[in-house]
Amino acid sequence: MSRPILVFADCRLDVSARSLVRAGERIDLPPVVFDCIAYLATHRERAVGRDELVAAVWGKSAITDTMLGKAILAARRAVGDTAEAQALIRTVPRFGYHFVGAARRETADDPVETQAAAIAASRSTRFFARPPMLAAAIAAVVAIALGTALLPSRRNEAPSPASDVADTSTDASAVLPVDVLGGPDDAWLRLGLMDLIANRLRDAGVPVMSSDSVVSLLRRNDSDVDKLRERLVGANPHLKLVETSMVRRGDGWMLHARVGDREIDANGADPVATARAGVERLLGLFGKHPPAAATPSSGNLTLDALMQRTEAARLADDLDVARSLLESAPDDLRKLPEVRLRRAQIELRAGRFDDGRQRLQALLADAPSETDPALRARILANLCNAESQLGDADAAIRSCGEAIDVGGAHGATEAVAIAYNNRAITRSRQREFDAAEADFARARVAFGKTGDMLANVRLDGNEASVLLGRGRPAEALPILERARERFEAFGMPSEAMIGVINEIGANRMLLRASAALAASERGWLLLPRVQDPMLKTYFRRERAEALAANGRLGEAHALLDGLVGELDPARDATSLGLVRASEASIELDAGQFAVAAALAHQAIPALDDPENEQTRAEAARHEILALHALGRDAEAADALAKLTTWSATAKEHSAALQGELAAAALTPAPADADAHFERAQALADPDLPYLVAAAAVPWGKALIARGELERAAIVAGRIARYAETDYESALLQAHLYAALGEHDPWQAALLRARTLAGERRIPPPIANFEAHPALAATPPILPVTAANP
Repeated sequence: MSRPILVFADCRLDVSARSLVRAGERIDLPPVVFDCIAYLATHRERAVGRDELVAAVWGKSAITDTMLGKAILAARRAVGDTAEAQALIRTVPRFGYHFVGAARRETADDPVETQAAAIAASRSTRFFARPPMLAAAIAAVVAIALGTALLPSRRNEAPSPASDVADTSTDASAVLPVDVLGGPDDAWLRLGLMDLIANRLRDAGVPVMSSDSVVSLLRRNDSDVDKLRERLVGANPHLKLVETSMVRRGDGWMLHARVGDREIDANGADPVATARAGVERLLGLFGKHPPAAATPSSGNLTLDALMQRTEAARLADDLDVARSLLESAPDDLRKLPEVRLRRAQIELRAGRFDDGRQRLQALLADAPSETDPALRARILANLCNAESQLGDADAAIRSCGEAIDVGGAHGATEAVAIAYNNRAITRSRQREFDAAEADFARARVAFGKTGDMLANVRLDGNEASVLLGRGRPAEALPILERARERFEAFGMPSEAMIGVINEIGANRMLLRASAALAASERGWLLLPRVQDPMLKTYFRRERAEALAANGRLGEAHALLDGLVGELDPARDATSLGLVRASEASIELDAGQFAVAAALAHQAIPALDDPENEQTRAEAARHEILALHALGRDAEAADALAKLTTWSATAKEHSAALQGELAAAALTPAPADADAHFERAQALADPDLPYLVAAAAVPWGKALIARGELERAAIVAGRIARYAETDYESALLQAHLYAALGEHDPWQAALLRARTLAGERRIPPPIANFEAHPALAATPPILPVTAANP
């Protein structure tokens, strides 16, 4: 079927296929940017008003000027225009925008744009079969570690609803940014002293909202403290707000603080000392006594000042400045355990887990329990996070266990809560879900004592990820969506991205391809603000899987190729193995059997930990199918024997399912093959549609190829409910009805399959009803198109 193509400058815009090709290369765009280009270009006969464009693209009546401006800027860049030239997209002052470039209409019959195909024909035009396998990052549970400081990000969107903060405990408090009247060099005091006051209150047993939470909500309210105050009190009338001002007076400073209708004042020679004196008086308003704490110094710089300057930089989203402040501190301060711990936390937050682990291990030797048990508990909780991220599960569990023992014995509640959470994540990655759920429950109780409302949001997301790992995606999905929305509301892109990754996985497990893609579009917008390179890799691979599941195969392959070029085989072996496994499934479906066998063979050794068992099993089956298609049956049989032996000890039950499907493909006798298919079907959890389809699709094709249509109807009927959202399920229905000679049902099923196909090409025997009498006589179809997301 022909589709209109709009050609302008060196661009070709296919609105139906949501494809923009510029200078022969496909441009991958966020959805709102593509929609801006498409709407303006298709209404180029007139200027489009701002409100009309916003309603058409964003689906609501108002967004900020900044959001619209960024989208137009990205749109211009995508088509080779600039704000200065305005050769294609012109700003109409006080009205909107007008697409003024010369354009012509062409038509296209091929689902893959011809110019892009000329460059990428060897890859993108081959894709026609099933979407790749479920990403191991999802099957293994992507959860939120709490051992490092969490960085909020700047946002310009509208404030989130009050429900974002409504779960604050009734006795909780929040310290607002300090109103500072001083010189230009005193700007850091606003956030630095806010955090100092909050930490001192918390150390004395006052439940206090974290500084990250306050800063994130402040940004969500246009950095307007009055708006923030109204939202906090509106969400929780019981919340105690600590409002402070700091004023330079001659050679000294004066602090004024208020909690409700009670006020205190404090004076001092420097702002940090003044804030500490003020906190001691504030604690009297809460009925608490100040904790004893030494304040080391070097010259005119105290430890408190260094730590609060560093924290102010961190809260302002500048890890480089925070790192520089620590590196430039005097040696006697830089060597202090608190400073060394802060430096390690910054490296962990930046995704440099090896560096962070080394720093923490060195620090442990200098922080025995007898000297400062609370500090040792914090070090161990962070070390547990680093070890877990690096895949050393045994070490992580030991470190968290020691943190819990030491911290619990000495009242380090926050460190204990973090350690429980991080140990739960590690155990969930090891598929020890009962133990993980118990630790998450303990973490929730411990965090309940800290007054940090974000902790419950994090725990919601983590517990939902365990549900996902347990194979309960339908139950996990609404919790994941809610947690992700709230992380976005707090301006925390990394944590929101984890939610997005798990949402994509949950939807694909449920065979909801379009919903998975929609989730990935949200992640695409978050990606520029995510700092952790490992998290970026996980997302881009999962984004590629979602694109492929929707038939956007050229884009999927481009993302995977980009990852291969970026990953270091020595440092990123597991990530590279996951990408190779995805590529192997694509090459297998494309009929590139030798390439598929080689890629799968490369992937398998890198996927040797429990969290990647499912992907390893699928890669092993793909290697077997590819070898069989090449006529290398002896090698295929040897690979099957290895898969069978390994799957017997795997914790992931779907590993055995993959073994049965591989065995069915190698078994020539129909009755024996059916026995393997039956066992595979029995292993498929009925609550996991992607596994049900994984077993049903190849079996249904085999039965149709043998002419056993009555049995094929029973097998195909098991996945008929998924035909509205899953390409392979719809294709099997069309295949069956064509073989049965049922024209109207075939036509309806074929229409569904075409709607879901994207760039995938429906096999001619299924697409051509008149050819159906020959279907039973065609050779058996190699069962490589099982609908595993």
